[in-house]
Amino acid sequence: MKQISILGSTGSIGTQTLEVVRENPDLSVTALAAGRNAELLEAQAREFRPRLVSLQDERAAGELKIRLADTDIRVLSGMDGLLAAATEQEAQVVVTAVVGMIGIRPTIAAIEAGKDIALANKETLVTAGHFLPLVVLALEGAKNQGLTIPVVYNTGGYEKVDTLRRLEGLVDIWLPDYKYESSRLSAKYSHSADYPKQVKEALGEMVRQAKETVFDGRGMMKKGVMVRHLVLPGCVYDSKDVLDYLYDTWGDRIWVSILS
Repeated sequence: MKQISILGSTGSIGTQTLEVVRENPDLSVTALAAGRNAELLEAQAREFRPRLVSLQDERAAGELKIRLADTDIRVLSGMDGLLAAATEQEAQVVVTAVVGMIGIRPTIAAIEAGKDIALANKETLVTAGHFLPLVVLALEGAKNQGLTIPVVYNTGGYEKVDTLRRLEGLVDIWLPDYKYESSRLSAKYSHSADYPKQVKEALGEMVRQAKETVFDGRGMMKKGVMVRHLVLPGCVYDSKDVLDYLYDTWGDRIWVSILS
């Protein structure tokens, strides 16, 4: 019997995970955590009988505690509750499906506790720059424990070179945005007139660390730099400037994904 903890159990990923549990007698739920939906979490708790449940919203958690007063299920709240669910002693697998960068602390805590991670929270690495010391520790620990899948660093591109250098040897695929070539547009839409300068320096560091682009036999990238650019309405001229810069500077050393 494999014990799992689900962070974000009332959301789309969480409810689908519980559907899998219903159909698989070899799976059992040991902890559930959610945001503020006390009614749904109560129903889940009564069906799957976890050891503990938690709601991020303290008022909703108080309501849930009353609802579950006739059970022996522990009811927690806030970040402490989320961390408790991520590190619950019996849990072997932690499904991280909470929304937003709040997912990074419990994910790291689960890794440190030796849990297997089923990651469905992109912000855990999308916003990694804000928590880089912890991310570095987590990646070093995961690689030391045999992590084999490529590590993808997803970023808006507005990064300091010194920050990126702390990831030397830990990232396989760099996935930065290159939003604007025009400082006028970056000031207008991102309140950062220095974005073009910053992203150029950051991209240079990413290319240096990647060194080369590697694809496997299925055409899946295993190592390299993939730059994303969104064509803004009425700003095709700036997109052309972005592409001109990328090709003139890096040629075939990077790949580009264009969204519109």
